[in-house]
Amino acid sequence: AAFGSEVEAIAAYQRAKLNEAGIYLRLAEAARQRAQWEVARSHYERGLKVVSDDIRFHNGLGMALHAVGESSAALESFRKAARLDSNSAKAFANIGLVFVKHGRNSEAVAALQRALRLSPDDTFSWGLLGAAYRNEGRTDKAIGAYRRAIDLAPEKTDNYYFLAMIFQKLGQLGRAETLFREVLVRDPEAHHVHSNLALCLLDQNRYQEAIGHFEQALQLHPGDAGGYINLASAYLNSGRAEAAVVAYERAVELLEKGDPLRDRALAQLSLLREQRVSTVD
Repeated sequence: AAFGSEVEAIAAYQRAKLNEAGIYLRLAEAARQRAQWEVARSHYERGLKVVSDDIRFHNGLGMALHAVGESSAALESFRKAARLDSNSAKAFANIGLVFVKHGRNSEAVAALQRALRLSPDDTFSWGLLGAAYRNEGRTDKAIGAYRRAIDLAPEKTDNYYFLAMIFQKLGQLGRAETLFREVLVRDPEAHHVHSNLALCLLDQNRYQEAIGHFEQALQLHPGDAGGYINLASAYLNSGRAEAAVVAYERAVELLEKGDPLRDRALAQLSLLREQRVSTVD
């Protein structure tokens, strides 16, 4: 009877630990959803004091640490998760995430390939693999990885955007344009996409369309000095010199002295003002 009571007490203690850990996990995940990373970190750490071998806490803590810029500690948390469960695709994908961020692309590829062997349809891993290949200059493989990510999760816009950027760099402007527009259908307020689509249109001499997207980008993100310089260039190409002057002046206001972009804008302003004077004379 005494032995039975001891077993029951141990079982009750274990249940209490699991219940406590479950509370910490729910609190951590709720904070993570709100991007309250320090709060999430605290709950993950408390949970690990209760259940040190639960990979959900190690992966979660790693994500919180990664979000606050503590990459080395994040990598260690993800590696602990991988050691605890060598079949955890999430752990290896997260390891790949840290490596991509820090330019350790060959290590990222290895980690992400392992993640995809464990979970072949993981969109997160395919997108990261695309980034690692892109950073290594392995363009064909990057395109293939991003396309696979898009096929698996067509609602996720990041992969369209990064694939568009590859095509834009390759000079395949029609393909880039199509993908940028796909992003804007899903996220019409993505200012950086409007800006890159405008550059794509500018390179095709479609100045009025480019101006429209530059202006939309600046309405959404009015502090983008480079955007005003690009807009000024589009204005000049469409014969609107006065509008270009206004755009360059706004860029100068936003940029600090000594910034090469500011010097470039000032040089263009000086040239335009000289042209204005000579025209009047």
